[in-house]
Amino acid sequence: MIDLVMVTAGTQGDIDKKHPPMGLLYIGSSLRQAGFDVRIHHVLGTNEEEMEQTCQRIAKGNPLFVGVSVLSGMTTYCAAKFSQRLKQLDPAIKIVWGGHHPTIMAEQCVAEAYWIGRCFVWRTTRSTKRTEA
Repeated sequence: MIDLVMVTAGTQGDIDKKHPPMGLLYIGSSLRQAGFDVRIHHVLGTNEEEMEQTCQRIAKGNPLFVGVSVLSGMTTYCAAKFSQRLKQLDPAIKIVWGGHHPTIMAEQCVAEAYWIGRCFVWRTTRSTKRTEA
């Protein structure tokens, strides 16, 4: 059984085509080293066919969780569309949103998007101090 599927489901134009989702690759690598079965998908939100195929593959894999990396703007729309489709295919699938948008808008994401099970909010307790030379 797959433990976690991590997805970038959005578009920032040509940027997404040229750059892999480094954050997800770093997290996925650490989780694999810890013994988890992790899959990563980089889905361009403008390609409906690719999005549908990826949703079908993920649903068939029966993962414990699906993590979706969400930025603000167009990527939020694409991530919502992607998440909704996953829930249509498998209503029991657990979807967790993380990234910039859910961190600053967690309450709104959960309130407006019934298909999201949880939002991962990045918080730090380390203070940043500027030092003068």
